[in-house]
Amino acid sequence: MWNTGGYHWEEKSVGKWSEERLKEILGGFKFPFPGGELKALEVKKLKGEAGVSIRKGKKIVTYEYEIKLTWECVIRDGDAKEIGTLKGDYDLPEVSNYIDDDNEAYEVKTNVTEDKANLKSRFFDKLRKDGANALISAIREGFVKELKLK
Repeated sequence: MWNTGGYHWEEKSVGKWSEERLKEILGGFKFPFPGGELKALEVKKLKGEAGVSIRKGKKIVTYEYEIKLTWECVIRDGDAKEIGTLKGDYDLPEVSNYIDDDNEAYEVKTNVTEDKANLKSRFFDKLRKDGANALISAIREGFVKELKLK
C-alpha cells in the first residue's frame, strides 16, 4: 500500500496521466442536442498541473488547468438535413480543485469564429449554456473523479 505509515508528506506523480486523460476527454467531447451536434476539433491549450498527496493518512488531490479547445457544431433541420455549421472555441481560464471544493461555477468563454449560414443568433445560447455545461460535466465526471481514485 502506498504511504502505509501515513505520517509523512508523500506525493504521487500524476502529471503525465492527468495531461493525457484531459486531452482524451476534451478531444473526444461531443454534445448532441435537438437540431445539431457540437464536437471538439482540437485541444489548443492545456496548461497546468495535478497532484495527489498524502499527509497524516489523508489524501489531498489538487489540480489547476487552463484549457482552450476548438469546436464545430453541425446544425440540422427537422429532416436531419444539414443546414449549416458553426465553428468556435471554449476557453476555460481556470479548472481547479479550489473551484470544485467551493462548489463554484467554472468560467467558460464561448466564442463563435465561423458562421457562414448566419445561425449564431439562433444557437449561441445553446452552445454557451448547455454545451459549456456538458463540457464541464465531462471534465468533472471523467477527469476529476478518476484523479481522486489515483
